[in-house]
Amino acid sequence: MYLNRATVKNIHILKKRGVNIFEVESGELASGLHGLGRMRDVNKIFDEIEVFFSNSLPLFGTKVLVTAGPTYEQIDPVRFIGNFSSGKMGVELAKYAASQGALVDLIIGPSAEICEHPLVCRHDVKTAEDMFLVCEDKFKESDIAIFSAAVCDFKPTQVSEKKIKTKSLSIKTQKNVDVLKTLSESKKDQFIVGFALETCDENENAIQKMKNKNMDLIVLNSLNNKDSCFGYDTNKIQIIDNKLNVLDYPLMTKKEVAVVIFNEILLKQKSLSSFKNIVI
Repeated sequence: MYLNRATVKNIHILKKRGVNIFEVESGELASGLHGLGRMRDVNKIFDEIEVFFSNSLPLFGTKVLVTAGPTYEQIDPVRFIGNFSSGKMGVELAKYAASQGALVDLIIGPSAEICEHPLVCRHDVKTAEDMFLVCEDKFKESDIAIFSAAVCDFKPTQVSEKKIKTKSLSIKTQKNVDVLKTLSESKKDQFIVGFALETCDENENAIQKMKNKNMDLIVLNSLNNKDSCFGYDTNKIQIIDNKLNVLDYPLMTKKEVAVVIFNEILLKQKSLSSFKNIVI
């Protein structure tokens, strides 16, 4: 039916009159046949509607860079140095920024998290060096950069081409590039947000990290909090700005945390002061 001459002609007329058409998909049809004419996935329709009305959204025209997930540093063909980051927080930040009209570059390490939105460009990376190279390219054009990835601090000095056969393993390491610190040294007008995951002396360590890496805000979370951080859909955070103001939040979903973080960004960033504040 979709490819019927009358249908094709009517769609062509509607397009000439300026009507936006959500194109169909190819797949199994109600008739039992397989081909063009299947209704688009409902979630994709909603995403396209958001994009259509994006010029009225708070982050319209803003370019946002988000890093997410872990990085893996290879030891041999079967082993690596890594961490337990799932990428959930970074993905929620990317999705929320896009839902508010931003053009988002999501640079994400190995992660099973899905982030499908027409305004999100996903870049899958593996190592800290991979992440740095993509970030270096995208950071130059970003307005807001949020570094939520758990980047490995060290990597092996040598990678074995074959599986290491031994009862004990000693690995010599060298420091990885510090993605956030290196990029913040070339900071111009970007608003930079970092994350600190701590287990002791939490506020002191987070504040020192914020100062050392030239951030505007730092989001502190602790492994001492129940149902928070790695792997959970919830998080309990503090937000500290570069004037050392501290905002303490209760346990929330990571989606709600993303909203809170962007609210603080919009309040702090003077160049975005004309945008509407976002509320949960």
